Amino acid sequence: RQRQMCIRDRFSPLLQNRVTENSPAGEYLKSRGLSVDLEAYDFEGSFNYRGKEYQVPDSIVIPMRNRIGQLQGVWIRFLQEKRFFIWLVDDTVQKFWLDIRAEPGEDEPVYIAESIFDALSLRELFGFKNVGAVLGVAASAEMQEALKDFEVVMCFDRDSAGYKGMLAHLNNPRTQHWKVFEILSKNVDLSGIKDYNDIVQLGNLDEFSYNIKSSIQAKIYIKSKL
Repeated sequence: RQRQMCIRDRFSPLLQNRVTENSPAGEYLKSRGLSVDLEAYDFEGSFNYRGKEYQVPDSIVIPMRNRIGQLQGVWIRFLQEKRFFIWLVDDTVQKFWLDIRAEPGEDEPVYIAESIFDALSLRELFGFKNVGAVLGVAASAEMQEALKDFEVVMCFDRDSAGYKGMLAHLNNPRTQHWKVFEILSKNVDLSGIKDYNDIVQLGNLDEFSYNIKSSIQAKIYIKSKL
Protein backbone atom coordinates (compact mmCIF):
# COMPACT_ATOMS: atom_id res chain seq x y z
CA ARG A 1 0.00 0.00 0.00
CA GLN A 2 2.82 2.41 0.86
CA ARG A 3 4.48 1.74 -2.51
CA GLN A 4 1.21 2.46 -4.34
CA MET A 5 0.89 5.75 -2.44
CA CYS A 6 4.39 6.75 -3.55
CA ILE A 7 3.57 5.83 -7.16
CA ARG A 8 0.33 7.80 -7.03
CA ASP A 9 2.13 10.82 -5.60
CA ARG A 10 4.82 10.64 -8.29
CA PHE A 11 2.27 10.59 -11.11
CA SER A 12 -0.32 12.82 -9.44
CA PRO A 13 0.70 16.02 -11.31
CA LEU A 14 -0.43 14.33 -14.53
CA LEU A 15 -3.78 13.30 -13.05
CA GLN A 16 -5.11 16.53 -11.56
CA ASN A 17 -7.40 17.95 -14.24
CA ARG A 18 -10.12 15.54 -15.33
CA VAL A 19 -11.12 15.97 -18.97
CA THR A 20 -14.35 17.90 -19.56
CA GLU A 21 -16.45 18.65 -22.63
CA ASN A 22 -14.80 22.04 -23.09
CA SER A 23 -11.24 21.40 -21.92
CA PRO A 24 -8.46 21.10 -24.53
CA ALA A 25 -8.33 17.32 -24.21
CA GLY A 26 -12.13 17.14 -24.27
CA GLU A 27 -12.27 19.18 -27.46
CA TYR A 28 -9.59 16.94 -28.95
CA LEU A 29 -11.55 13.79 -28.12
CA LYS A 30 -14.64 15.25 -29.77
CA SER A 31 -12.60 16.15 -32.87
CA ARG A 32 -11.68 12.46 -33.09
CA GLY A 33 -15.33 11.44 -32.89
CA LEU A 34 -15.06 10.28 -29.28
CA SER A 35 -16.97 11.11 -26.11
CA VAL A 36 -15.35 12.22 -22.85
CA ASP A 37 -16.82 9.26 -20.94
CA LEU A 38 -13.52 7.81 -19.80
CA GLU A 39 -10.85 8.42 -17.21
CA ALA A 40 -8.66 10.96 -18.95
CA TYR A 41 -6.90 14.14 -17.93
CA ASP A 42 -5.63 17.42 -19.38
CA PHE A 43 -1.99 18.24 -18.76
CA GLU A 44 0.48 20.91 -19.76
CA GLY A 45 3.72 21.60 -17.95
CA SER A 46 6.90 19.94 -16.74
CA PHE A 47 7.14 16.43 -15.39
CA ASN A 48 10.10 14.53 -13.97
CA TYR A 49 10.26 10.93 -15.20
CA ARG A 50 13.11 8.78 -13.87
CA GLY A 51 15.31 11.73 -13.10
CA LYS A 52 14.81 13.59 -16.39
CA GLU A 53 12.70 16.72 -16.72
CA TYR A 54 10.23 16.80 -19.61
CA GLN A 55 8.33 19.81 -20.87
CA VAL A 56 4.93 18.51 -21.97
CA PRO A 57 2.72 20.67 -24.24
CA ASP A 58 -1.10 20.44 -24.24
CA SER A 59 -1.77 16.71 -23.89
CA ILE A 60 -4.34 14.12 -23.00
CA VAL A 61 -3.30 11.65 -20.29
CA ILE A 62 -4.98 8.26 -19.93
CA PRO A 63 -4.04 6.14 -16.90
CA MET A 64 -3.09 2.50 -17.38
CA ARG A 65 -4.48 0.51 -14.45
CA ASN A 66 -4.54 -3.17 -13.59
CA ARG A 67 -7.75 -5.09 -12.87
CA ILE A 68 -7.85 -3.97 -9.23
CA GLY A 69 -7.36 -0.33 -10.09
CA GLN A 70 -3.69 0.09 -9.27
CA LEU A 71 -1.88 2.63 -11.41
CA GLN A 72 0.61 0.95 -13.76
CA GLY A 73 1.57 3.92 -15.89
CA VAL A 74 0.14 6.59 -18.18
CA TRP A 75 -0.37 7.03 -21.91
CA ILE A 76 0.26 10.62 -23.02
CA ARG A 77 -0.78 11.98 -26.41
CA PHE A 78 0.23 15.48 -27.51
CA LEU A 79 -2.75 17.43 -28.84
CA GLN A 80 -1.00 19.55 -31.46
CA GLU A 81 1.30 16.94 -32.98
CA LYS A 82 1.18 13.21 -33.54
CA ARG A 83 3.40 12.10 -30.68
CA PHE A 84 2.71 9.91 -27.69
CA PHE A 85 4.60 8.39 -24.78
CA ILE A 86 3.99 5.51 -22.42
CA TRP A 87 5.43 6.28 -19.01
CA LEU A 88 5.42 3.23 -16.77
CA VAL A 89 5.66 3.10 -13.03
CA ASP A 90 8.53 0.63 -13.38
CA ASP A 91 9.89 -1.86 -15.90
CA THR A 92 7.86 -4.81 -14.63
CA VAL A 93 4.29 -3.51 -15.08
CA GLN A 94 1.88 -4.08 -17.91
CA LYS A 95 2.42 -2.46 -21.29
CA PHE A 96 -1.18 -2.64 -22.43
CA TRP A 97 -4.53 -0.99 -21.69
CA LEU A 98 -7.86 -2.59 -20.80
CA ASP A 99 -11.24 -1.15 -19.90
CA ILE A 100 -13.53 -3.97 -18.76
CA ARG A 101 -17.04 -2.73 -18.02
CA ALA A 102 -19.20 -5.84 -18.41
CA GLU A 103 -20.80 -7.10 -15.21
CA PRO A 104 -19.77 -10.52 -13.83
CA GLY A 105 -21.62 -13.22 -15.71
CA GLU A 106 -21.99 -11.22 -18.91
CA ASP A 107 -20.50 -12.99 -21.91
CA GLU A 108 -19.22 -10.01 -23.89
CA PRO A 109 -15.79 -10.58 -25.46
CA VAL A 110 -12.87 -8.21 -25.06
CA TYR A 111 -12.27 -6.34 -28.32
CA ILE A 112 -8.60 -5.40 -28.57
CA ALA A 113 -7.21 -2.82 -30.99
CA GLU A 114 -3.71 -1.54 -31.60
CA SER A 115 -4.20 1.87 -29.97
CA ILE A 116 -6.30 3.30 -27.16
CA PHE A 117 -8.14 5.65 -29.54
CA ASP A 118 -9.04 2.73 -31.80
CA ALA A 119 -10.35 0.75 -28.82
CA LEU A 120 -12.45 3.73 -27.75
CA SER A 121 -13.65 4.12 -31.34
CA LEU A 122 -14.93 0.52 -31.32
CA ARG A 123 -16.92 1.36 -28.20
CA GLU A 124 -18.28 4.49 -29.90
CA LEU A 125 -19.24 2.49 -33.01
CA PHE A 126 -20.89 -0.53 -31.44
CA GLY A 127 -21.29 0.14 -27.71
CA PHE A 128 -18.85 -2.57 -26.65
CA LYS A 129 -18.34 -2.68 -22.89
CA ASN A 130 -14.99 -4.48 -22.91
CA VAL A 131 -12.22 -2.90 -24.97
CA GLY A 132 -8.45 -2.92 -24.84
CA ALA A 133 -5.31 -1.76 -26.60
CA VAL A 134 -2.23 -3.83 -27.34
CA LEU A 135 -0.18 -0.64 -27.88
CA GLY A 136 1.27 -2.24 -31.01
CA VAL A 137 0.50 -5.51 -32.79
CA ALA A 138 2.05 -8.02 -30.37
CA ALA A 139 0.12 -8.70 -27.18
CA SER A 140 2.56 -9.11 -24.33
CA ALA A 141 2.66 -12.23 -22.16
CA GLU A 142 1.16 -10.10 -19.38
CA MET A 143 -1.78 -9.12 -21.59
CA GLN A 144 -2.31 -12.72 -22.68
CA GLU A 145 -2.40 -13.72 -19.01
CA ALA A 146 -4.86 -10.93 -18.14
CA LEU A 147 -7.18 -12.10 -20.93
CA LYS A 148 -6.95 -15.84 -20.34
CA ASP A 149 -10.51 -16.08 -18.98
CA PHE A 150 -12.07 -13.97 -21.74
CA GLU A 151 -13.16 -14.49 -25.30
CA VAL A 152 -10.84 -12.18 -27.26
CA VAL A 153 -11.54 -10.53 -30.61
CA MET A 154 -8.61 -8.87 -32.41
CA CYS A 155 -9.44 -5.60 -34.15
CA PHE A 156 -6.04 -4.51 -35.42
CA ASP A 157 -5.50 -1.94 -38.16
CA ARG A 158 -6.62 -2.79 -41.67
CA ASP A 159 -3.08 -2.76 -43.08
CA SER A 160 -0.26 -5.24 -43.60
CA ALA A 161 1.19 -4.82 -40.10
CA GLY A 162 -2.20 -5.27 -38.49
CA TYR A 163 -3.10 -8.38 -40.48
CA LYS A 164 0.33 -9.94 -39.89
CA GLY A 165 0.02 -9.20 -36.17
CA MET A 166 -3.33 -10.97 -35.96
CA LEU A 167 -2.05 -13.92 -37.99
CA ALA A 168 0.92 -14.27 -35.63
CA HIS A 169 -1.47 -14.59 -32.69
CA LEU A 170 -3.58 -17.17 -34.54
CA ASN A 171 -0.38 -19.20 -34.99
CA ASN A 172 0.60 -18.89 -31.33
CA PRO A 173 -0.57 -21.83 -29.17
CA ARG A 174 -1.43 -19.44 -26.31
CA THR A 175 -3.64 -17.22 -28.47
CA GLN A 176 -4.71 -19.43 -31.37
CA HIS A 177 -8.29 -19.40 -30.02
CA TRP A 178 -8.53 -15.61 -30.35
CA LYS A 179 -10.89 -14.35 -33.02
CA VAL A 180 -10.70 -11.74 -35.77
CA PHE A 181 -12.97 -8.74 -36.36
CA GLU A 182 -14.21 -7.72 -39.79
CA ILE A 183 -16.04 -4.41 -40.19
CA LEU A 184 -18.71 -4.13 -42.87
CA SER A 185 -20.73 -1.44 -44.61
CA LYS A 186 -23.11 -1.57 -47.55
CA ASN A 187 -22.80 2.11 -48.40
CA VAL A 188 -19.31 3.20 -47.27
CA ASP A 189 -16.18 2.34 -49.24
CA LEU A 190 -13.76 0.94 -46.65
CA SER A 191 -10.93 0.14 -49.06
CA GLY A 192 -8.76 3.11 -48.09
CA ILE A 193 -9.55 3.23 -44.39
CA LYS A 194 -6.83 2.04 -42.06
CA ASP A 195 -8.20 2.06 -38.52
CA TYR A 196 -11.35 2.37 -36.45
CA ASN A 197 -10.86 5.96 -35.40
CA ASP A 198 -10.85 6.89 -39.11
CA ILE A 199 -14.23 5.17 -39.36
CA VAL A 200 -15.69 6.98 -36.36
CA GLN A 201 -14.62 10.32 -37.81
CA LEU A 202 -16.66 9.57 -40.94
CA GLY A 203 -19.86 9.85 -38.91
CA ASN A 204 -23.03 7.94 -39.89
CA LEU A 205 -22.21 5.21 -37.39
CA ASP A 206 -25.41 3.34 -38.25
CA GLU A 207 -23.86 2.48 -41.63
CA PHE A 208 -21.53 -0.09 -40.09
CA SER A 209 -21.84 -3.69 -38.94
CA TYR A 210 -19.32 -6.46 -38.32
CA ASN A 211 -18.49 -10.16 -38.48
CA ILE A 212 -16.35 -12.17 -36.10
CA LYS A 213 -14.24 -14.93 -37.63
CA SER A 214 -12.48 -17.75 -35.84
CA SER A 215 -10.09 -20.63 -36.47
CA ILE A 216 -9.50 -21.52 -40.13
CA GLN A 217 -11.98 -18.92 -41.37
CA ALA A 218 -10.02 -16.20 -39.56
CA LYS A 219 -6.75 -17.32 -41.15
CA ILE A 220 -8.29 -17.50 -44.62
CA TYR A 221 -9.73 -14.01 -44.18
CA ILE A 222 -6.40 -12.52 -43.10
CA LYS A 223 -4.42 -14.22 -45.83
CA SER A 224 -6.85 -12.83 -48.39
CA LYS A 225 -5.85 -9.34 -47.22
CA LEU A 226 -2.08 -9.87 -47.44
